[in-house]
This record gives sequence, structure tokens and C-alpha cells, in this order.
Amino acid sequence: MIWTFFYGSWIDLKILKEKDFFPEQHEIARLYGFGIYIQPIANLIPSDSQVVYGILLATTREKHQKIFTALTRGTMGSIYLPEAVLVETLEGKLKPALCYIASRAELKPANPDYLNPFVQSAKEWKFPQWYIKHLESFR
Repeated sequence: MIWTFFYGSWIDLKILKEKDFFPEQHEIARLYGFGIYIQPIANLIPSDSQVVYGILLATTREKHQKIFTALTRGTMGSIYLPEAVLVETLEGKLKPALCYIASRAELKPANPDYLNPFVQSAKEWKFPQWYIKHLESFR
């Protein structure tokens, strides 16, 4: 199994099902050492004082290859490449995972069609209220 940490629209299980990428296992996790910004879609930036909430997914190599192909081809002007990270589950367990981060992203206002379902998914996952407010601040 390959563990991957997702933090953007990919936290929406409906989107994962649409892309035929429903994970074998999934759980909420947080990634320290990064902050999230949404301009026009989500990306991470290194930060000593922030944390990013998302979901940790376990998939087969075959399913992971589909995600790798989709994200490295470019999404709304950004190419996301895998980076090895260490995430923490809500139970406090540390797990190595891959996380896709764009090295150069377009800087535009957040797209409401992208942001609204993303914020709704964060609420459904019961991410902390302060974190949901942070996501909403990109409107």
C-alpha cells in the first residue's frame, strides 16, 4: 500500500469516486511544517508555525499511478509533484506518506466553484473549526 496525504479538493470522497480512485483505507491526518493557501486552488508552503489538515489515503500502486499521472500533468496551471512527508493521525501516530505540492502555482483569487465543495468536505471530515475558518478566509 502507498499512503498519500491529500489537502485540497481531493479530500472530497465524491471526487475520488468520480475519478475511480476510492481509497482502500482513509483517515484524518495533519501535516506540520506547512501552511495551506488557495490561489486559485490549494497548495502548500513551508511554515514553522502552521499545520495542514487533510486525509491520509492508502491505495494500491496501480491506483496511485492514476493519481500521480493526473497531478503531474498539471491542474489549473500548476504541476504537483510528490514529496515525502511525515503526517500525524488524530490518534497521534506518525506515518510516512507522499504529498503532492506544486513548486510554482498561479496566483489568482480562489475559485468559488473549487473552494465551496472543499470547505464543505472539511466540515464533513470535522476538521477543527479554526482550520475551516482559515479555509473560508480565501473567499
